[in-house]
Amino acid sequence: MMRFENPLVLVADVSAATDFYTNTLQLSVRERHDDFVLFDHGFAIHHGPSLLESAGIDGPATNQPWGRNNAVLYFQTAEPGALFEEIRGRCAIVHPPRKERWGETIFRIRDVDGHLIEIGDGERL
Repeated sequence: MMRFENPLVLVADVSAATDFYTNTLQLSVRERHDDFVLFDHGFAIHHGPSLLESAGIDGPATNQPWGRNNAVLYFQTAEPGALFEEIRGRCAIVHPPRKERWGETIFRIRDVDGHLIEIGDGERL
């Protein structure tokens, strides 16, 4: 039987993305290599051009952002409002915390590659 292991997000600059996820979102690095970083809880980033080259796939140039509005990275925290206030000057804000129709309080931001990130409290109706 197969199981899902972890999402692997492609980035233009591994150092800049690692800095964002460790210093802004406070994730801890579990494993680091030249073009790959695995964070605690199974989230990982990989240098986009390196991964595509190893797979024999043509991709965008290194200096282009990799976020394409085709996925959302979802994280949970007990206090999204407090985290929002802490990080608001360090990232691109999509919208501040708000209560969604399903009962969860969330806010959305973008990482250094433009990937959409949703941070919520996990509460449901």
